[in-house]
Parts: sequence; structure tokens; C-alpha cells
Amino acid sequence: MIGLIFGDTSFPIEILKKIRKKKLKYLIIDLSKSKKFKKDYGDMRKMTSEQLEANEKPAFVLLQEPEYRWWTGIMEWGSCFEDYAWFRNEKIMEWWPHFDRFTLAPWEVIEQTKVEHFIKVSPDLNEKMQDFAKEHNLKMYGDFPYAKPRWRTVPYITQMAEALKPELQTLMRRNPELRQKLDQYLEKDYQYYNKAK
Repeated sequence: MIGLIFGDTSFPIEILKKIRKKKLKYLIIDLSKSKKFKKDYGDMRKMTSEQLEANEKPAFVLLQEPEYRWWTGIMEWGSCFEDYAWFRNEKIMEWWPHFDRFTLAPWEVIEQTKVEHFIKVSPDLNEKMQDFAKEHNLKMYGDFPYAKPRWRTVPYITQMAEALKPELQTLMRRNPELRQKLDQYLEKDYQYYNKAK
């Protein structure tokens, strides 16, 4: 079994070490904008798309509510700049709505992988993961906590996020094509999220 964790902002590696068994591997989706590689933290090595495709193990994926996850990614992306108003740069905005690995929609990776189980990330994630581990005979050490994204725990990012989100929401109201592009980009994510337990 493989676990796909879209964990660039919410799932530190320490949490992933809580489930261990030879038949289980975690794949952290850590893609650049070019989507050229995936990292397999189970073996601490890079896996090519061909290696991932050749892997016969079924996969499970943890999914956050798609738009919430996108906003979390935008705030993480925004923390790379001294000034949160990066969205005023026309060349950067040509990439909208996917700027880097933080804003990558999970469906882009799910569709390259044999995913059989979809699990919603919510405050009861620990109970869901405990049940999942028992059902699939996986050893789980301790709790599997719900980890808050950095914009909810790091003061300077929280401050930046509180200023950034209303500005971007206003920009989307003034430019409906931005809202439309975002909705189209997240549409498939909602299909998978609605399948999740």
C-alpha cells in the first residue's frame, strides 16, 4: 500500500513515521511547477513517473477540502515574497491558478497513480487513520494528529495571510475569469474529495 500525502504545508515527515510496515510506503507529493519528479520518503530516494507507474501497490490519499487547500498553498507561496502583493505582477499571474508545488491540485497526481482509498482530512483524522490502519493491518504508532498549516501557526505568515486573502478575493471579484479558472482547476479535486470518507 502506498500513501499519497499532499503534505507540503500540512503533514510534516514526523507524522508519516507513525505508520510503518514493509507493505506501506508514503509518497510525499513534492512537485515543482514542471511536475517532473515525486519523492519517495519511504526509501529517501526520487521515484520517476515510470517507477511509480510500475509499482503495483494500491494507494490511499489524504485530501483536504480543495479550495481550502489551494488557499493554504497560496499563503505558503506568498510567504516566499517580501511583499505579499506579488499578484500585481502580470508575468507571475500568467501562471494562475497553479504557481508551484504548494498550489498543485491533487488530481494531477491522483490520475497518475492507482488510488483506491480516499480519506478526508478533518479534525477527526486521527480516528479515521486508526480505523484505516486496523482495517489494512498496518502498524500505527501513537496518534495521527491533524496538523494545522503554517498560516495558522506562524505569526508572520498569519499576518500576511490576513492581508493577502481579502486582496485576492477582491481581485477575483473584479476579474471573474480568475475565479472561473480556479473553479475549473479544482473541479476534478472536488470529484475525488466527494468520494472520500
